[in-house]
Amino acid sequence: MDLRNKVKIALIHPDLGIGGAERLMVDIAIGLQNLGHTITIHTNFFDPNHCFKEDCSQLKIETYAQGIPNTFFNKFYILINNLKQIYLILYVLFFYNETYDFFIIDQNPISILFIFLYRFWLKLFINILILDEKRYKIPRCLFYCHFPDQNLAKRDSNLKKIYRIPFDFIEEFSLYFSDKIFVNSNFTKKVFNETFTWLSKKSNNKPLVIYPCVDLSKIPQNNDFFNEFGNFLQNKPNFKYFLSINRFERKKNIELAIKSFSKIPLLNDESKNIKLLVSGGYDSKVIENVEYLKELENLTKELQLSSTIINTSTQKFSYDLISNYQVIFLPSISSNLKDLFILNAECLLYTPSYEHFGIVPLEAMKFNTLVLADVTGGPTETILPIDKFGTDGTGWLKETDPNIWFKILVKILEWDDNEKSLYKKNGYNHIEKNFTREVMCSKIDEVIQKNL
Repeated sequence: MDLRNKVKIALIHPDLGIGGAERLMVDIAIGLQNLGHTITIHTNFFDPNHCFKEDCSQLKIETYAQGIPNTFFNKFYILINNLKQIYLILYVLFFYNETYDFFIIDQNPISILFIFLYRFWLKLFINILILDEKRYKIPRCLFYCHFPDQNLAKRDSNLKKIYRIPFDFIEEFSLYFSDKIFVNSNFTKKVFNETFTWLSKKSNNKPLVIYPCVDLSKIPQNNDFFNEFGNFLQNKPNFKYFLSINRFERKKNIELAIKSFSKIPLLNDESKNIKLLVSGGYDSKVIENVEYLKELENLTKELQLSSTIINTSTQKFSYDLISNYQVIFLPSISSNLKDLFILNAECLLYTPSYEHFGIVPLEAMKFNTLVLADVTGGPTETILPIDKFGTDGTGWLKETDPNIWFKILVKILEWDDNEKSLYKKNGYNHIEKNFTREVMCSKIDEVIQKNL
């Protein structure tokens, strides 16, 4: 018999698109809903055609101020975002047809301040009129911090630095009134405490680490491409590839994967079938994406590696192209295609440094694919280094030096089937134990039960 209290919960999120933060909030909503809680997501923007359709269809989603642009002539984003959030939370508190036991907020904490004021006046009203407090819901407020917003903001001029001052203050001051703060890693927790020094001194509300999750129920679909790709691998037993998955942004340091790969001896016949697949988020409207992809192309030329770009949305994935090139760039592939590439890769090369958490290594480990990552940030908390854990390991954590990384790649290529089998189930078992939706939401539910 389930003795847990079932409550009504509102999730407040600025823009319910297809990013990592959105994926996490949707997972939290579905996970808590599966535990019997009543969940509604309130957001400033939601497009049913640009979301996690299968999951969002299971949720109740309400939008507010969706027609209002996020910027004014590409300026004042944070100001407009705050105003839209204030409008959303005031509407939910005073005009929406439901009342809530809990609010779970992420990214923008300004809503917390208004929830606190609402609670203050509601309690005052109850005390003055000597009313039964049980008839009125005094909502609790939980905040999930992916990373302090003020650490992500650009301050490339004195005017921008001055402009950010009040918003940085509001961010820290609002967090003071939350009932509990979650962070996505111990790395983020450390940065949180270093950033919000006043809050760390004044509040006993210490951040609680709750790791994001991956969905173990989703596997690549058995479609024509799956069969074709499987047949190709069987017919080409020597074909092996390493995989990089990151957004095409300079901070992701994809050069590291290319430089490391370039050092593998490619002179003998067997090695000529070794490839590097470079995939990830790409938007032709984003200048940095376009420029960075071109820079990576130029790097392959400098290193005397042949490369090509395949747009899988308009171009059929051609194995002839794979056989003719050493580095294959695959901007913005589908989720199914991404999973298929991860499933069959020799190793995932995860190149960013000081990543807040890093969901891609988890996506690799759920398919038992080994991961090579930098020895900083979130991956240090999710990857079990083979150097330390031996045959229970799930990958390696190494300094971002191509001379170090390429040695790992060579080692993987030299393994026989027996050596590979030693690590065959480690990743999945590690994810199942620590990083599922059920594990994540059970920890959030513990906090909910304690704060009732």
